Amino acid sequence: MTDKKGRIILTLLAVFLFLLALALGLFLFYHPITPVESINYYFTQSDAFYGNGNFRRSREMLERATSFTKGRTDWLRIIKRAYRLSRETGDWEIYRIYAERAVKLYQGNEEMWSYYLTSLLWTGKFEKALKYEDRLKQEDYASIEAEIRLTRESLNIDQNAVPYRGVLNRLYWERDAEFYELIGGIAGLDDLKIDALMLWMGLGEKEKARAAALSLSHPEDYPQILGLFYWDLKDWKNALTYLSLQNRRDENNQNRRWTLNNMLGDGYFLTGDWERAEYHYLTSLEIKEEDNWRPYVNRAMLYEQKKYYKEASHIILEALGKYSRVREVVLYFLDNWQDTFPVRSERVVYSYLQEHPDDVEVRLKQISAFPEEMTPEGYRAFLWELFNGNSGNTKVTGYLLWYMAVLGDFQSMQVILERHERAVGKRPDNYPLYEALIRVLKRPQDPAGARAILEAYYNETGDRFGAWNLAVLLEQEGRTEEANNLKKKAGLQ
Repeated sequence: MTDKKGRIILTLLAVFLFLLALALGLFLFYHPITPVESINYYFTQSDAFYGNGNFRRSREMLERATSFTKGRTDWLRIIKRAYRLSRETGDWEIYRIYAERAVKLYQGNEEMWSYYLTSLLWTGKFEKALKYEDRLKQEDYASIEAEIRLTRESLNIDQNAVPYRGVLNRLYWERDAEFYELIGGIAGLDDLKIDALMLWMGLGEKEKARAAALSLSHPEDYPQILGLFYWDLKDWKNALTYLSLQNRRDENNQNRRWTLNNMLGDGYFLTGDWERAEYHYLTSLEIKEEDNWRPYVNRAMLYEQKKYYKEASHIILEALGKYSRVREVVLYFLDNWQDTFPVRSERVVYSYLQEHPDDVEVRLKQISAFPEEMTPEGYRAFLWELFNGNSGNTKVTGYLLWYMAVLGDFQSMQVILERHERAVGKRPDNYPLYEALIRVLKRPQDPAGARAILEAYYNETGDRFGAWNLAVLLEQEGRTEEANNLKKKAGLQ
């Protein structure tokens, strides 16, 4: 009886608890408990609405969060969310409003000013941004300072153009080296500095181009341009540094270039590093065997300088077998191996001129090395005919001048010089040498005038041939000590 009564009580208790839970659930459904309001609560709500694409509600929750801020960190969290909303909606006023409120609260804080200044630029309030630019002093904000300076420069160019349209228009249309360098410096853009470097080089302003090169923040990003630039300056050390860097990049990208290896070979040859020079010449031939004559000629020169004549001759003869129609190969062979292989040299010249009868330089080689049977008058007429058709050619002109000097025909020398000058459009660099020679040899002689010309020429150019001729004149005047000092200075003794 007692057990039965206990089960009834437990059943009634269970029913009561069920009804109580049901009633409580219905109450909570119709009367929910409001969570405790806090900045984190509204941040969570704002982030949730943002994630769902409901940007209006996200901003409402963000605004409510501002009532619970307790310090700078909370405002940084608000600005971060405002920036995100502006980026998604394209309305940068949202970002500006909160950045402005933050900077009013923390006027001595540069980080707040950096956000506010960028918001002014991005909402077109340029005058206000320029007004407050001095608030940024730390290097951390250099990019923002650059943006403000670019804005000012753009407005100076065109008040009606939206920054940076004024700057971009000028960069596009003017190709002004100085302006490229200015904007590259302001914006910290190496690409524009490199453009300035190339423009300066095009204008012949080598020192300004060098300054642009030295101002690069990351010169290693432009190894080929800088390598060619320093090569043009004959700064072999820097040229080889950057060209070698480019070559390593090519190798890493499986894109080795025979032309670049030839240039590296030339550079190391010029600096006396013959082992590296040959390595790059052989690499060039490994990459491209056909139509690649330079490694042969330069390796022959390399072995010649090292006095390994047998190896040098093997290389140049191999080159002739492949490139007997290439003028550089033919000219090198004639200049350096004609005495060693006279019969072969004559055959090479004849064969080459059969296909290239208008190559006046090789024709001159043939005339001087293997002269045809002509009367002196016929030979002179032949040279004038050659000059008449090639009066702008330096070697033809030089050969005819030399021939006329031997004949003592100084009047013809003067005519040749004047015609050559008209043909090339400027006075040749070596003009003073011949002018001095004419003054010394013609009647009446003018050794003092010749010496004055040669002194001015040597002082300006440092030319050793000019120094030698000047020394000869000094010796003829009995000024032997001066002549010897000049020879020492010019490296002639």
